[in-house]
Amino acid sequence: MQSDGMRFMFPVLMLLSACAPAASALDSRVFSLAYLDDGPFAPRATIRFVAPEQIEGQAPCNRYGARLTATLPAFAPAGITSTEMACEALAAEAVFFEALGEMTSAEIEGDTLTLRSPEGRIMVFKSQD
Repeated sequence: MQSDGMRFMFPVLMLLSACAPAASALDSRVFSLAYLDDGPFAPRATIRFVAPEQIEGQAPCNRYGARLTATLPAFAPAGITSTEMACEALAAEAVFFEALGEMTSAEIEGDTLTLRSPEGRIMVFKSQD
């Protein structure tokens, strides 16, 4: 027999789970950056949600990681760290990290992850899986 409290909690939990993208759905997916702002992004760069509060990936030259200080669909990377390998794509990597640090929202639709900034910048990633 259910108590009145349990009958109330189930619908509330169902509504809350529908409000934000599930981090577990993102955990195993690696997304590759396809577009940055108005054009294609040619160097390879990826992002993966390791946990609801952590991302990691491969920038054009280096592996990186950051913690997220907001809950999805808000996106607020903080403390972005990376390895320090040199390569021919360091300029593109600097552009990638600058844009990633400006993003404030995340939206997932099918195999597409879109990050947006308040200034109108956009990063469009496609799932590799």
